[in-house]
Amino acid sequence: MGTTPEPTQQLGGHSNTARFLDRRDAGRRLATLLVQFARAHPLVLGVSRGGVPVAYEVARALGGASLAALAVCKVGAPGKPEHVIGAVVEGGLRVINTDDVRRLRISSEEIEAAFMLRHEHVVSRGGQHEAFRLPIEVAGRAVIVVDDGVETGVTARAALRAVRQGYPRRLVLGVPVGVREAVDRLRREANQVVCLQRPELSGPVGSWYEHFEPVEDAQVAALVTGGGNGA
Repeated sequence: MGTTPEPTQQLGGHSNTARFLDRRDAGRRLATLLVQFARAHPLVLGVSRGGVPVAYEVARALGGASLAALAVCKVGAPGKPEHVIGAVVEGGLRVINTDDVRRLRISSEEIEAAFMLRHEHVVSRGGQHEAFRLPIEVAGRAVIVVDDGVETGVTARAALRAVRQGYPRRLVLGVPVGVREAVDRLRREANQVVCLQRPELSGPVGSWYEHFEPVEDAQVAALVTGGGNGA
């Protein structure tokens, strides 16, 4: 099942909610807390799509660390896509928010259909874009999983569990901002969690950015191809 996480250390953790200019700005600021890993020659994995511009800046700051994208899709409730009930990673790994599933009274058949649909989307993306394929070299490496923010934590949890199955030597989660409670729950999923800002109240990740435009697959591919030293 991959590495067993050690007790994690929470870096940053400021309660202020100063907004970032954009994802690149967030990545540069996050990198100031991640430079300690430069000597480990880590693999930096951006959670697609929004985490990749952040991860690009982290990889640059770490002396051109290897950079890749990990395709993870949120899964919305049937008929209520704004209610996230889980996430799925290419390869089929799932994370289900059981509390929300019970609260919304979603049947097992509806859950299966929703996850299958999103998994097909992830597989399609990975098949079309080399940038979204998880590198084989995860085993024995220090890996930093980077996203643009944590609201519920379900996407980050899915990404971390998928990477852990590849037996990394050390697994770190790095995010510019995340709701305090959600970030704290992720401590058990990684060896270390690094977060710049941890506001108390929940809100859309985009509310912590001045500019939060959608990131397209072509942008992800360009960043991964041009960033770091490759995977």
